[in-house]
Amino acid sequence: MYVWNHTDIKVLKAQHGDSILITSHADNRIINILVDGGPRSTYSQKVGPLLKKGELKIEIDRLRGRGEYVDLLVLTHIDDDHIGGLLAAYEDQCGLKDIVRKVWFNSGRSIANGFKLGVTENLDVSFNVLTSNLTGVTQGVSFENYIKNSGVWDEGLLISGHEEDFFGIKLTILSPGVAELKQLLKKWQKEKPSSITASRENDHGKSLEELIAVDKFAEDNKPHNGSSIAFILEVGDKKIMLLGDSFPSVVCKALTSLGYSPEKKINLELCKLSHHGSKGNTSDELLQLIECDNFVVSTDSSRHGLPDKVTIARVFNRHPNATVFFNYQATIGKVFKDGIPEGRSVKFIEKDFIL
Repeated sequence: MYVWNHTDIKVLKAQHGDSILITSHADNRIINILVDGGPRSTYSQKVGPLLKKGELKIEIDRLRGRGEYVDLLVLTHIDDDHIGGLLAAYEDQCGLKDIVRKVWFNSGRSIANGFKLGVTENLDVSFNVLTSNLTGVTQGVSFENYIKNSGVWDEGLLISGHEEDFFGIKLTILSPGVAELKQLLKKWQKEKPSSITASRENDHGKSLEELIAVDKFAEDNKPHNGSSIAFILEVGDKKIMLLGDSFPSVVCKALTSLGYSPEKKINLELCKLSHHGSKGNTSDELLQLIECDNFVVSTDSSRHGLPDKVTIARVFNRHPNATVFFNYQATIGKVFKDGIPEGRSVKFIEKDFIL
């Protein structure tokens, strides 16, 4: 058991995706937890004839240079904006291959085995399929091959209610539930691209007051998002909640089962909002269960019209004194075209969060 002096939370620039590095420091031990890897460009991308390092590669290079490890790698779900950078990092001989010690990941095969549903050939896809036009599901299976061969994944299912003591850091899974994993398996076997790629209009031209006045919540129903691993990380008496792209109803059910309610809220130092601030993934019901002053939105706003401004309106409606942080300065300008409303705190993440 270690006594953790402080924990740094770095929200990487992951374009339209997620990638978060959590580092806890004790007197004689450092633990690194990497949650998702964003799209491939989070690791590296070609700029003319040159290969430019992304923030994920920069952080992995730093870890390697200090002789540190990724003690836990969490892939919340298999959409490209969460797994792409991890695949790129595993392909690189100086990337993740030999520094990851443990992986959390719900694969198609582990879901099928866990629920004794039988396994089809569609769950086995070789790595070379990455050169084809298939995305999402196929990439997830390729990732499964990587981690299985390196011996860092026990193939166990990560389901709501699971708790784990990780060197004195408590991790409590809130999502997915059984139903969400079974839905993902159906998706996996069909190997259809995620419908998230559909374009849609944004609501950035309206005020927070206008949006909240006519707000009607409709929950996300995409299987990939519903299968997201969402969890509470607890260090000492401080908690953060990272929601992946999870469904709020599933998270609410888990929080309620842990004894939380609108009268007895969970006290958080930080909450990473689900699905890049999408309106289908943050409900008023969920916000009523949370006491938190720091909410994070991860996106460069380049895809899908995200974040939805109504999500920010919901946050401020329940938490008027909170700050909503964005990992891209330009996103703030896009969402708040007429400036940040008086009395509301919206900020760019300029440095790591420290617990």
